[in-house]
Amino acid sequence: MAARLRPTKHHLSPLIFILILCITVLPDIVHAQGPPSGSAPQRPPSQPSATTTPRPTQTATTPSTSFANLEPVDNERYFGVWLNSTKGATSDAKDGPLTPRHFNEKIKFNSSIVHMSARIVVDSKGSNGIAPSSRLSLDNLALIDDTRTDAVLYLSIFPESGLSQISSTTFSQIVGLCRGFNRRGRRILLRFAPGMNSGSVPWGLQPFPFIEAFRKLSEGIRQQPDANLTALVWAPYEGSSYPDLSPSELADRVYDDVARRLLDTNQDNVVNQEDNPYTPYWPGNEYVDWVGLSIYYPSTGTVPPATALQEIIQGVNMVSQANFYWSFVVEKNKPMLIAETGVEYPSTTGGNTTELDVKRGWWDQYLSPDFYNTFPRIKAVTIYEHDPYRVSHSTPILKAFQTSLQASKGFKPAHTFTQTTYNQDDMVVFAPAPPTPDFKGEEGTSGTVLKAAIFSTILVPIFCVAIWFGLAHRRFRKRQQRLRELARRQQDGEAGDNPGSGVWKTGEERDDVESVGDTDTVVNIPVMGSVGATSALAQTAQTADEVADGRRDVDEPDNETASLRSLRVDALMEDGTQHQRGQL
Repeated sequence: MAARLRPTKHHLSPLIFILILCITVLPDIVHAQGPPSGSAPQRPPSQPSATTTPRPTQTATTPSTSFANLEPVDNERYFGVWLNSTKGATSDAKDGPLTPRHFNEKIKFNSSIVHMSARIVVDSKGSNGIAPSSRLSLDNLALIDDTRTDAVLYLSIFPESGLSQISSTTFSQIVGLCRGFNRRGRRILLRFAPGMNSGSVPWGLQPFPFIEAFRKLSEGIRQQPDANLTALVWAPYEGSSYPDLSPSELADRVYDDVARRLLDTNQDNVVNQEDNPYTPYWPGNEYVDWVGLSIYYPSTGTVPPATALQEIIQGVNMVSQANFYWSFVVEKNKPMLIAETGVEYPSTTGGNTTELDVKRGWWDQYLSPDFYNTFPRIKAVTIYEHDPYRVSHSTPILKAFQTSLQASKGFKPAHTFTQTTYNQDDMVVFAPAPPTPDFKGEEGTSGTVLKAAIFSTILVPIFCVAIWFGLAHRRFRKRQQRLRELARRQQDGEAGDNPGSGVWKTGEERDDVESVGDTDTVVNIPVMGSVGATSALAQTAQTADEVADGRRDVDEPDNETASLRSLRVDALMEDGTQHQRGQL
């Protein structure tokens, strides 16, 4: 019979090899399936050259600095404008809206951010796409090149058909648009579904669909290395009037119990101004590059208080006391932009306050260096240059704004850049949109099955080997215990040869031997010797039984077998000697 495998150090080498192999290979196999759910690769905060077009990068890399993508360094900030412009517009509001280039000429400053927008609508066939609107057609995007600067394109996507109607094709079109701009050196701040926390927009107050859509777009951008000059902007409306709906209107809009519980942040079974207007819509830190807040001062005809803007950002006068800057800029370490801002001057006022007084009282706050000392991570501000919020329609107001802008320190003007960056062919779908988890980060069925198969293929053999090792080790411990017991018995038997040990007793000392007279023949029966021989024979029989049922190998003698044989021979010889003495 062949020798049986025992768990010695020589036989543990295959197990050690398997463990090393799994530790080395398993992380690479798991990593090959893509980033874990709720995670996404970062992009470098690279900036395009003012005279050359950057080459497309091959892979997205982790930023080497603490700055977010497209974040200005040090104390620099972006100044931006959202114009009510159309293609070919060249004049002011008397004859038509301004283009970005003419606005720059009027304020004598190259805006470093130019806002454009796109609507998502449902066409006659029921599929989605980016379509022209009254505020933007695809031709308007060419106006960014008309500035002849490297200004950042601040692109807002308005899903006017609703969040549930956005198709994968539409997401691919948005990604392709950003990809084309980035490859030609144009940077993009991409703001998706702004004001998602307001009931005044079709996509508002829908936290689950919004989070799912935002994540899908963010993953699509991040998985395109050529789109590494696009930063994702999450920008709600300031929440002083949250949720912007009456209770009955809110009941019609938020009819899902799960969504209602999510919006009810203070858990009083009512969604109102006491609830946090921002946190239910947060898609996750890894999906957001910038955070923004749309802030407008209400039309009162009075000069805004000097701290009005600061108090809105910090939620001082809000019922919920939600501090936007602390929660999303400080705690989540994100740069912030004032996504859109302005103050309206009512057509009729009852006081002596002028339009210039009201509007200067507002812009002095967001142009003040002291404001940015208080909020150092606010890195951009965009003014809403539409009637009645405009600052460029009146010569006195325009000149005052020029003076304040030039006196403000830290705003970074755009540089000369003559490269054509817009091409409407970028809208062509170049690849299907990547799969995305839902708002809980759960993966699709196919990815889950694939990962389960990979884990099973690798881990099941490991578990089997571990179980075998455990059983073998247990048998080994039991065998060692038996050997120690046999060694102890052998020591007790050898001690019987020592007269002083008390193991072998004479007839006078033993209780089971009668005292006899001097003339009688004395026969000392070695009772303990017989017992020792009997014990040895019993152990030998036990060994034979173990060989018979496979627990011991015949052709592999060990210390236990040798001890049994020695003990049996010594006992038999001693028993025979005593028997001969008795016959004499």
